[in-house]
Amino acid sequence: MSLNRSFILLMLFSLLFISVLIPAHWAGELLKKTDSPLVLQGLSGTLWSGQATQGEIHGQGQRWRLGTFSWALEPLSLLSLSPCAVVSSTYQRQRVDASLCLQRDGSWSVTDAAVEAPASVLNTWSPAPIKGQLELTIDTLVFSAQGVTQLQADASWREARIDNGQDWVALGSLDSHWRGYTDGRIRAEIFDQQGPAAIALTLVSDQGQPLSVDGVVELRNSAPRHLADFLQVFAESQEPGRFVIAWHE
Repeated sequence: MSLNRSFILLMLFSLLFISVLIPAHWAGELLKKTDSPLVLQGLSGTLWSGQATQGEIHGQGQRWRLGTFSWALEPLSLLSLSPCAVVSSTYQRQRVDASLCLQRDGSWSVTDAAVEAPASVLNTWSPAPIKGQLELTIDTLVFSAQGVTQLQADASWREARIDNGQDWVALGSLDSHWRGYTDGRIRAEIFDQQGPAAIALTLVSDQGQPLSVDGVVELRNSAPRHLADFLQVFAESQEPGRFVIAWHE
């Protein structure tokens, strides 16, 4: 066995030994020092493998509850000085599984993430109450205290419904592709999978700029009357059944 290989194995076993001895409390301290939006409470276990009775993501003055949270370090990631952990959380009808890494520059990355949750978890950010089931797959997400610098994800909203103040408006099922860029800009293409309307929207969020949504919604023959009434509130109807959306916060 070469000297270099022996040294690497020694370093790996040393780091593993240390991580097994360090209490899980230090994981919470690490999150605080790196300005991570992830907050853990009720920690038990070790830095190597631990649990939290309550996990939350804080951002823009809001909180997203994750519920019971657990993690397990990936051994080989310790050698690169960019520790990674396989994490999972459950809260009521919500589940999150992902790989979470702390980069050398202090930013965080999320890969291979799968999220299932009721759409109502977004009601804090939504301009109107919503219902349905969300499914989110994140290939890559990189973020720091300055915001998101990389994003590649796909999301689905099944049995989508939105409250128009009098009734729940059914939108069918929607799919979307999300991309984030180094300048902090996030862009999403949103389209219908099946439902009462053909939907093609583009959402753009830019740091320091208002959120914008632009696109077209065309009602199908099966669309209920109250869907047209709902769209007329914030969209322009250029011809019967066709609505142009140009919405900016």
